Amino acid sequence: VGLRGVIGYEVSDRGGEAERLAGIAENAEALRTWRGGRLRAVAGLHAPFTLSGEALRQIAALPGPIHVHIAEGEQDLADARSRGLSGPLERLERAGLLREDSLLVHGVHLSDDEVDRARAAGCWLVHNPSSNRNNRVGYARPGRFGDRGALGTDGIGSDLIGACQEAYYAAREHRHELDVLGLLTGGHRLASALLGVDLGRLAPGYAADFVRLDYQPPTPLSAETLVGHLLFGLGARHVRDVWVAGVRVLADRRPAVDGEAVAGRARAAAAELWARYSARLTAQEG
Repeated sequence: VGLRGVIGYEVSDRGGEAERLAGIAENAEALRTWRGGRLRAVAGLHAPFTLSGEALRQIAALPGPIHVHIAEGEQDLADARSRGLSGPLERLERAGLLREDSLLVHGVHLSDDEVDRARAAGCWLVHNPSSNRNNRVGYARPGRFGDRGALGTDGIGSDLIGACQEAYYAAREHRHELDVLGLLTGGHRLASALLGVDLGRLAPGYAADFVRLDYQPPTPLSAETLVGHLLFGLGARHVRDVWVAGVRVLADRRPAVDGEAVAGRARAAAAELWARYSARLTAQEG
């Protein structure tokens, strides 16, 4: 379709050394290939608690920002403390991986001081309300992320408007102050920084990436009421057209590619991947 994206392969020690080394090699190749514009690669890490010290040292040899799930659950804290450290953020700091424009995902159990240190290092903190609630790991208090905060889904769908609404309700539930519009638009600034293009405005010099919504507001729509419509009226169902770099890739809700064929290939790939995973589990149990 031609959408822009930031990509990274999730390295972990869960499958053993050979699998970890293959994952690092995958990232190294992507870093050489995708450098910005439409696609930018960053080094992908699963989480500190599934990575050995040797793994972190090897990943630190790769250039640029990283993408890592951090302090999502309490096991990440327990692992860091078992190593004599204050928490998983200190592991990244000591490994030289707390780099500018890195994506620190979740941050549910980061302390306020750790959040401040991550922000001072120029990292982005990505809130994933649907995933956090699904996995019952706690609440991140994303208002702490400030202007370095962004919104994600962690694979629980891909509807950022829906995630924005869930972030709002979670904040209300926890009596937490949250600028939901700022959290949503943080993604524009994050993508702009990583891809090297200006996104998020209809203005000269900005990339012509935008969406047209088929939305008939039942009450007046203005700058003052925009957040109310976003939270209580708008939805992904209203997306009608999408442009990337001035090219319409979704026209009247029809994608520029054969969506049925893509979905069919995705189902086949998912079945193959699950079969390989099941075979590995069977071999390990044997």
